Amino acid sequence: MTEQLRQAFERAQQLPEDVQDFLAKYLLEAIEEREWEQIVSKPHVHATLSTLAAVALGQYQQGETEDGGFVVE
Repeated sequence: MTEQLRQAFERAQQLPEDVQDFLAKYLLEAIEEREWEQIVSKPHVHATLSTLAAVALGQYQQGETEDGGFVVE
């Protein structure tokens, strides 16, 4: 842990619980977003997601989708 992060946590411990919870939620969301960005930035994952998006768009354009659910064939 860096010194700056340690200091931030020490100062955060002095805040009211609701503020601590807000900061924790914000930090966890930022970490999850960074992890997601690292996953989807990989070439093979990006290609797979692009293919899935194209298939889904094609199904939508052909009327094979419905709001709030999936078409079961």
